[in-house]
Amino acid sequence: MGLIARWYSRRIVNINVNIVLAGLIALGPTAGVAHLTHYVGIQDAWAITTITLLADGIFDVMAYYVLHWLANRSPSKKPGRAGIDLEFIRDASLVQFERALLIPVFYGVTAGLSWYLISSKIAGRELGTVLALLAGIAVTRVVHTIWMIHQERSNAKKAMAAGASNPPVAVSGTLERDDAAGIPASPKPPVREPAEFR
Repeated sequence: MGLIARWYSRRIVNINVNIVLAGLIALGPTAGVAHLTHYVGIQDAWAITTITLLADGIFDVMAYYVLHWLANRSPSKKPGRAGIDLEFIRDASLVQFERALLIPVFYGVTAGLSWYLISSKIAGRELGTVLALLAGIAVTRVVHTIWMIHQERSNAKKAMAAGASNPPVAVSGTLERDDAAGIPASPKPPVREPAEFR
C-alpha cells in the first residue's frame, strides 16, 4: 500500500490516473446523452458526435477537479484568505490548460473515430461514442505524459544550474547557500564556548 501511495504522490502519475478516471467517470453520463439523442430524433452522425463530445467535456472537467482535489488536498496546505486553496486551483487549472492545448489531438481522434463508427454502422451511437472517447483518452495520455516528463527534466536541469551558479560559501566555519536557489542551508554545528568563559 505504501508503494502505491508513493507512486501516486508523483505528479505525473496522479495527473494521469485522475484524468483517466475522470474520463471513465464521464463515459457513463456521456453515453446516456448519446442514447437520449435517439429519443429527440437526432440521426446525423456529426450531430450526435458534436453533442456527445460537448457533454463529455463538461462531465470530464467536473470529475477531474473533484478527483484532483481529493488527491492533493492536505491539512498542511494553508487556504487563501477566502478559504480557497489557491495552490490547488493554480495546479488543477494548469493541468486543464495543458489539456486544452491537446484538444485538437483529443477531438481529432475522438470525433473522427466516433463519426466513422456511427456513420458506417460498425457500432451504435452509444458504443461508438464510448470506443472513440477511450481511443482519444489513450492517445492524449501518451502525448501529455511525454510532455510532462520533458517538463520535469527541464525543471531539474534548471534547478541543477541554479545550484551550480550558487556554490557553498564559508561563513563562520559553516557552509551555507542562498535560499533563493531553493537549496536549504547546511545545518550549523553547535558553537562551543572557550573553557575560560564556562
